[in-house]
Amino acid sequence: MLKGEEISSMFFRVCTEMSVDHYLKQKTSAQATPVIAYQAIDAFSKLIVLLVKYHSDPEGVNNNVAKINYLTKILSIIVLVLAQAHEQRRQQFNQKPFFRLFSSLLNDLNSYEQQLQPIYFQILTNLRYSH
Repeated sequence: MLKGEEISSMFFRVCTEMSVDHYLKQKTSAQATPVIAYQAIDAFSKLIVLLVKYHSDPEGVNNNVAKINYLTKILSIIVLVLAQAHEQRRQQFNQKPFFRLFSSLLNDLNSYEQQLQPIYFQILTNLRYSH
């Protein structure tokens, strides 16, 4: 399903928007706890890390480069959603869900450090320069 460029880009954009919207709706709810508010963001982070971990080069040439490029693409989409949300909300912009997404990505990537070892440093570098 995520093989098409347009479909996968839309998938990651919608997932980012929905997880951020879930946080914003939960924060306005009186019954919501921080764990519930961040649940969608944390799940999205885990999904990204697992998709990157199992991503492979369609031509079978270099899976490591394909993983790095895939993560770079996902991070670019997240940053575009962040910029769009900031532009739309201006003074009401809440950076907390985006901060949580990036910190969860760091944490989740760290848990797969051994499996991603040949490209782990490059992944961290991409995270650093994505935002």
